[in-house]
Amino acid sequence: MNRDSATALHRLPAADACALPAADAGAPHAGWAGFGRTLLEGLREDFRRTGARVGHVKMLLSAGSEQCIANLTSTDGEVCVRGQAGNAGRAELVLNARVEMPPEELEALVRGHLSAAAAGGVAAEIVHLQSLRPGRPRPTHRYRCVVGP
Repeated sequence: MNRDSATALHRLPAADACALPAADAGAPHAGWAGFGRTLLEGLREDFRRTGARVGHVKMLLSAGSEQCIANLTSTDGEVCVRGQAGNAGRAELVLNARVEMPPEELEALVRGHLSAAAAGGVAAEIVHLQSLRPGRPRPTHRYRCVVGP
């Protein structure tokens, strides 16, 4: 099952600042890279809990001229985050997930974890969302027999 979404993220206006809150001991994440890690780690835990097999979950988070990419390839693996997207007041997130579960369930999980990761001062607006179940592959060429060495 495949899920593609593009999401624009921006921080709710604060009285005197337009940046993500500074990290403190109780903060769930620091900066946009931490936001992305929190999002993917939450998804990983739900995929693990439900027994859903992960093909891939890829994330691109852009804030101004900075980018952060992250991926997850199994429920047993760690979320890999590369780059820093800083603490700019606005960022864009593109998420592509291929997970063995009904598209409606995957969409609900992504929406829920996006809201959870955004709690504490980030507003998330979904700009484009597409959920689908890929069709059965139809190879162009088939071999009649296996050729050995």
